[in-house]
Amino acid sequence: MRLTVNGQSQTQDFEILKDPRLNTSPEDFQAQFDFLMKVRNKVTEANEGIINLRKIKEDLGYLKNKLGSDEKNKDMMDAIKQFEEELNTIENNIHQTKNQSVQDPLNYGIKLNNRLAHLMVEQAQGDFRPTQQGEEVRAKLSKMVDEELGKLKNTIDGNLYKINQMAKEKGVMFVN
Repeated sequence: MRLTVNGQSQTQDFEILKDPRLNTSPEDFQAQFDFLMKVRNKVTEANEGIINLRKIKEDLGYLKNKLGSDEKNKDMMDAIKQFEEELNTIENNIHQTKNQSVQDPLNYGIKLNNRLAHLMVEQAQGDFRPTQQGEEVRAKLSKMVDEELGKLKNTIDGNLYKINQMAKEKGVMFVN
């Protein structure tokens, strides 16, 4: 390890030792680490999906403002509305959007990304191999996230091109 303070560096080798009171094997530690990394990576995927989804919703809002309330744009506004509804459904399946106060997780429940994050915290609370139940929950929640992200991809693929084509045909420019 190297420590640098005010331009002065010192290097010291060291070894991390496990608590001698534990019966945890190196394989158990590795299994826990691997499990936690899988969960962390899936939480990241879910959150990146939400970030992407929200960026698209922001762009759709910008487009709606450009279109205004002109009746000749009704077909495009309807397509945007449908797209936004599909995005909202997916967002609400992955992430709890109703939380405004500390009490709201109790009122509305937590969604996939928070359930995975809680699993990660719960399984990291000790020095042990992940439980079988923890692994089953991870696999189930990961599959559910993958399904929602697949729906997101399909929704984007099915709507974005159509809306972009409509905007192009109407001469709407995306310069902001």
